[in-house]
Amino acid sequence: MDFKLDVALRDNKTVIYRADVQEAEVSSGAKNVTFRPTIDYVINQKFNIKLFYDSNITKPYTSQTFNTSFSNFGFSLRFIFN
Repeated sequence: MDFKLDVALRDNKTVIYRADVQEAEVSSGAKNVTFRPTIDYVINQKFNIKLFYDSNITKPYTSQTFNTSFSNFGFSLRFIFN
């Protein structure tokens, strides 16, 4: 049995600096979190099964876009010919 976990964190931000304003203004960008665990299991020499889950969450810095998230899950069964 193999367990694998992929985690990704991304933080994109675009700012605008103005001469008459002290602080920068955020014009676009978002925080993105991706979470992907998988389990691979060898049933016997001919069959392998893989269970997976995939989650992606995006939280924008501006009100121009909405928070989004999606999830996928499932399994795959592999038959090996010899």
